[in-house]
Amino acid sequence: VQWCDDVSRQGLAQLLDAVPQLAAAVLMTASPDLESDWLANAPAPQHLTPLSPEACGAMALALTPDASDVDPALQDGLARATEGIPMLLEELVLHLLEDERLVSTRGTLHVRRGVPGVLPDLRTTVRHRLKHLPAESQGIAIAAALAGPALRSSIIASAADLSPGRVRRALDSLAGESVVSTSVV
Repeated sequence: VQWCDDVSRQGLAQLLDAVPQLAAAVLMTASPDLESDWLANAPAPQHLTPLSPEACGAMALALTPDASDVDPALQDGLARATEGIPMLLEELVLHLLEDERLVSTRGTLHVRRGVPGVLPDLRTTVRHRLKHLPAESQGIAIAAALAGPALRSSIIASAADLSPGRVRRALDSLAGESVVSTSVV
């Protein structure tokens, strides 16, 4: 859960309240900065810490089938650039592999020689993820991220001079591509 509106929090709280009476388990993740009142009745919450540089290196290796080792400086840089957040690490490593800035030589994953600024900031990584989208959808995705959990399609429509229906369709399409995950009001 990256963003969560009040209705979703209520639904999650009800679900978590019901788990002890059911033969079921709930596995989910939540951003640490989300209010945790709806987690109060969670049966066994586990708090995860950011990945260590070594774990970042291991995850980079898992994403690179032809590598069996990772340059220690690279794993430190990946941990710093992504703050040990797995989702960001995956996006960054895949981006760098696609751009051939990360390579495997004799089984060791490392930065390709002569490539300046190998570890882009988050803004660059997000731009890479959105680059395949039409310009209008890119703008709507950015506006949705800025609006956060209280996303109102009418506000985005007004700001972008688009119809609310067009914005809703674009958001549905973006949700289908896992670019956004939100409830649109």
